[in-house]
Amino acid sequence: MSHRVSSLLSALALAVVLTLVASGCSRSSSAADNTRPISLRSVAASSDATPMVAAGRIIDLAAGGTGISYGDGTLLVEAGEPGSLRLVDQPGSTTVGRRVRCGWHAIGGTGFYPTWDSTEPVFPEPDEVYMLRCFHPDDESNLTGYPRIVRYVPGAPVDGPAVGIVEVEQHAIDSIVFETPLPALSPPESQIVGVDTWLGVASRLSYPDASAQAGDTWATVHPAVRSAVWTLGDGSVVTCSSDIDKVWDPMLDPSSQSTSCSHNFELVSEPSGYATDLTVSWTIYERTNSHPDDWTIWGVVSRSASVSIVVGELQSVIS
Repeated sequence: MSHRVSSLLSALALAVVLTLVASGCSRSSSAADNTRPISLRSVAASSDATPMVAAGRIIDLAAGGTGISYGDGTLLVEAGEPGSLRLVDQPGSTTVGRRVRCGWHAIGGTGFYPTWDSTEPVFPEPDEVYMLRCFHPDDESNLTGYPRIVRYVPGAPVDGPAVGIVEVEQHAIDSIVFETPLPALSPPESQIVGVDTWLGVASRLSYPDASAQAGDTWATVHPAVRSAVWTLGDGSVVTCSSDIDKVWDPMLDPSSQSTSCSHNFELVSEPSGYATDLTVSWTIYERTNSHPDDWTIWGVVSRSASVSIVVGELQSVIS
């Protein structure tokens, strides 16, 4: 088979070899790109595990909510149509845009024109050549440029004609405009050696959930503030997981106020102050169409800012 197919590929001048996306690091928020990657890490991870998968079962390993259906030795991929990716208020309540389904079909024939089994997809074997058909399941119409001859190589990245869960998740996250941290110190101006400095954040820390969808593939993300890390110019690092936005209020009784996020400077700074970096991080939780009732951790998003902290001494006056 390999010699016949190689000759056929040369005759057709098909030099582009398509493979399956196994990387979860590709991120894109542009919905107009018609060569959006199919982010199907679970296909690559499961390519040798077909006998352990029940026929017709929709599984999800690392790919999130992209549908991967195994059944009787076949492999189908369900995702969203390019251009359909958008933000939604009620994810999963309806299909956004059109669904895309892709299947690998056996190829054969002799001579210049290939023949292929257009009825049933197969489970592709690594490094073998197939006819990849991507189509709209509602009316069986093929996507432009499909079917096409491809080589299946698990684990290698490739551009594909669909919007997978990785892009849907990233689109939702990108819609959240995380503010640059605004340091709020107390005392508000120069700090004093030996007196606790309150380390507060006055910028926004709480954000609402965001959802995106393409076809039937959707994701909702929930940001939860994780920490504020102060890298102080005196060599100290203070990590705050509580009282992050607690700011001293001069109108209140000092004895009624406290914070777990503070630092006591021991040395006077240069006139220019201690160069200090502040990084605020949010844990991003997500749920998708494959686990609509369970929140899992997507990752962490951080924003940083710099500030100069001047530290001086109290001067006593003797008269």
